[in-house]
Amino acid sequence: MDDKLATIVPKITRLLLIALGNGSTDGERVNAIHLVQQQLKDADSDSHDLLNRLEATPLSEEEMRKIFDAGFERGRSEEVENARRNAVTIAAPSVTGDVGRGVGRYTWLEIARHCECNTHCLDSWEREFIANVARRLRYKPPSAKEAAKLHDIFHKRFGERI
Repeated sequence: MDDKLATIVPKITRLLLIALGNGSTDGERVNAIHLVQQQLKDADSDSHDLLNRLEATPLSEEEMRKIFDAGFERGRSEEVENARRNAVTIAAPSVTGDVGRGVGRYTWLEIARHCECNTHCLDSWEREFIANVARRLRYKPPSAKEAAKLHDIFHKRFGERI
């Protein structure tokens, strides 16, 4: 068991960096934890064995530096990719009826979910409107009229801030 555990510790370490990293999405975190559990299961081991192994072998300065550098580089590459996506989105020609991705840095779905979580700030018509739009936003973008009203609610009630 110890030999199998020794071979998977580097993989698990990388997966934990994803699971605990600031730049990871919730889906990436869930997948990373699931893969850690699968790796442990395949090695006929569990989290207690992994913890004992990690406590028994502290990382050297060089290993810590490699892990830090890998995480830093991953964060930088994600920043570059996000900047590229934003530049493409801004430069993309708009299509007639295209309402864009949302308002500022928030997507329409993020705005609708924020409104849903703060219904105490909305009147009854707005609550019903937000519930209907939020349900549909998971499948398709809002119409021009829906986007205008959603933007109006977001601006008036929340100052365009989440």
